[in-house]
Order: sequence, then structure tokens, then C-alpha cells
Amino acid sequence: MGKKNNKIDLFKNLSWDDLKKWAGSRIASRGKDYQKSGQVEDLALTPDGALVAWVQGTDLYATLVDVQKGELIADCNCPYGDTCKHAVAVVLEGLDLLEKKKEIPICSNKDKRLEALDNFELDEDWEEEWEEDWEEEEDVIAQKPSLTAKAKSSASLRDFLKGQTKPQLISLIQELANTIPEVNQALEDHQSLPSGKSWPRT
Repeated sequence: MGKKNNKIDLFKNLSWDDLKKWAGSRIASRGKDYQKSGQVEDLALTPDGALVAWVQGTDLYATLVDVQKGELIADCNCPYGDTCKHAVAVVLEGLDLLEKKKEIPICSNKDKRLEALDNFELDEDWEEEWEEDWEEEEDVIAQKPSLTAKAKSSASLRDFLKGQTKPQLISLIQELANTIPEVNQALEDHQSLPSGKSWPRT
């Protein structure tokens, strides 16, 4: 119980600037739109104190947000994968319920949302869905044109990516971050979680 309350306090201390630093301003704004339009469903706390919910987007996505070592981390079975607008929406929904002093239920370790995240694999349409998701994020789309152009001009690239394991994809992203400043900056923004107390309610 103490561990859960601890994390709730960490969520409570988040500011709007924290979320913009974590996800980027455009993604944070899109997440705010999702939360305001009621697209976050069945918000709950995991036994470890993370926030988990279904978020209605292009599809119904399972989304989890946790605080570990003072930093926000997210997992989502949308094409974006982790620090996405769905994750921002989940945090905002949690903060809204906390501010209204509404109880957030605790789910079991066998919750369908957690199972969906554990069993998630990109399907054959992942590239199209991922590109659609990126098109909505105007502040980061500049990072993707060269990759998109190559993916469209070479079917072998898609086959190559689909054949990679998760560690191999992580290694590839790290290599891109080392050679493309915009990718590196985006990843650093996602890792950053400065302290702050002000929270916009408008």
C-alpha cells in the first residue's frame, strides 16, 4: 500500500511542463485533447501503483504509465509504442480523478490491459498505422521523412525491420540517435522529467 501511495504522490507532483518535456509539446497537447474528449476508459492502478487504461484512438489501445527512479515510463500497444498521446491522456485522466478526490480502482495482475501489453506484437499493418500516428505529431514529423521515403521505396526495408528482434530494433534506434541530432534530441526530451508544481486546468 505504501508503495502505491508513494507513486500516486509522484504523479500528483507532475506539472504540465513535465509532460511537455517528457512527450514533446505536440504529443502532450494531443494527449490533452484525448483526455478532454473522454477517450480514456476504465482507468485503474496496477498492484505496483502504475496507471493503466484503455484509450480510444484509431483502435482501442492498452496504455500503462509508471514512475520509476523519478522518471515517467510508458507502454502502449499503439504503433508509437511508449511515450505517446495515449500515455499523456492516461496521466491527465489520473490527475483529474485525483484532483476531484475520486477513487481509482486497483486492477489485478491478470487484467486484460496488462495481458494485451504483454502479448503485443506489431501486425502486418504496423508501418501504415505508425505513419498515420506520426502525421498527427507535427513537432516530430521532421524526424521521419527520410525513413518514410526509404520505407516506401524499398519493400526489403520493411521486411528487414519486421525480421528484427526488440533488442536489435533498440540498437538500431540508438545508432540513429548517435547519427541524427533530431532523433537524439527527441529521445533526450522523452527521458527528461524536471520537477515542477504548476498544473494547467484549462
